[in-house]
Amino acid sequence: MKKSFISGIILTIALISFVGFSYAADGTFFEDERYSIGDESKDIKLIKTVMKLEGLYIGEINNQYGQELYDAMVKYQTKYNVAASGNVGEDTLKVLNRSSNLPYLKLKYYEKGMTFDDIVFIKSAMKSMGYFQSTMFTFDFDEELFNAVKNFQADNGLDSTGNVDVAVVDKLSELGYIVTEDNFRLIESYTMGKLSKSVYRPGESGQDIMTIQKVLLHEGFIDPTKLTGLYDEYTESCVKSYQEFIEVENDGIVGPQTINKFVELELIEGREVVSSRGRERMFGEYLDWWKEVKPMLKRNETIFEVVDFETKKAFTLKVTAGTNHADCEAMTLDDTNVIKDIWGGFTWERRPVLVYLDGRVLAASMTAMPHAGRDDVKGGVYTSGRSKGYGYGYNLDFVKNNGMDGVVDLHFKNSRRHKDNSSDPKHQTAIKISAGITR
Repeated sequence: MKKSFISGIILTIALISFVGFSYAADGTFFEDERYSIGDESKDIKLIKTVMKLEGLYIGEINNQYGQELYDAMVKYQTKYNVAASGNVGEDTLKVLNRSSNLPYLKLKYYEKGMTFDDIVFIKSAMKSMGYFQSTMFTFDFDEELFNAVKNFQADNGLDSTGNVDVAVVDKLSELGYIVTEDNFRLIESYTMGKLSKSVYRPGESGQDIMTIQKVLLHEGFIDPTKLTGLYDEYTESCVKSYQEFIEVENDGIVGPQTINKFVELELIEGREVVSSRGRERMFGEYLDWWKEVKPMLKRNETIFEVVDFETKKAFTLKVTAGTNHADCEAMTLDDTNVIKDIWGGFTWERRPVLVYLDGRVLAASMTAMPHAGRDDVKGGVYTSGRSKGYGYGYNLDFVKNNGMDGVVDLHFKNSRRHKDNSSDPKHQTAIKISAGITR
């Protein structure tokens, strides 16, 4: 039975990791600073639960720190690059506190029919106490869990509703099988994760959208059964309601102002996207074009978000050409319209911008004058009549129907112009502004 149980647990780990969350740096769910063989504490139940969900422990979930847990801890510490002493100290506790397998319940109510990642932890607790028999855990609040909870409630003098309410959550926490926000000490809040971009629009999907939905859930603006990782019409309506509540433009697009509110409330971690409403200004990394930036880019593959340094308006570009600097194209007509709104139309004006690439923020400068291309001719072929008087030559227009003919220039530290292989002083000054070197 134990082997089949742990096999079922292992199969859920990938799913748990997908919806995992993290905590701020200086908090803990554990009462003591050290645990070792011979110790007895309800915190050891939490440690054993993590080890079981990690696939490293198959013993009983109880309060005793025995040899089985010691052996599991050595494997756990080795896995997470912590000194493999077999005992739990400060470094190991830091890892445990951030584990996506820590049995943390974000809500105070779960009912039959609900699908939510926390339900794995409720099933684990019920399994440990003998109320739940299945060897395969899922995120679904199914009939078996409903009956298990009813029996647990009856045995503990609680209303036998079958649903997990505040009384059940508190009892599970008291018994040491789960933790809640109330157990988290020396910290004001937890975070749902981090976001990798500055703008999210309906139609997108993935982990970042799941993070946004979890934030909306925490704030009470989305049905817990709708955490799909898909930015659908329902999620868009929830975003609009939340934006109206926090008094930003309720356009249904999760952009810098909305993300800044997530950061301000400590609901997400990671970089802060600066809004025009204030807060501390953010600067980009001052990276060399030749040595650092250019190797990160691939023509006709690299796509990134760009935020105008002054207005904080965001748009998306794709790198399609360029040797001395990056030649880019707007991904959509909407992106082109944002660019024209920022620059006041197509212009050679140099403006400081921030480029969000591979989890980093880079200082850059950009012009908004499409050139050397024709949108009505296949990209990469030789043609006449290229935009801005470039005449006959290689057509630098690969992204079609985006409202621009050709490419716009994006410069970084020490990049150069194509026409004369020289540095552009105005671009370099703008880059220093976005890097915080000059004002």
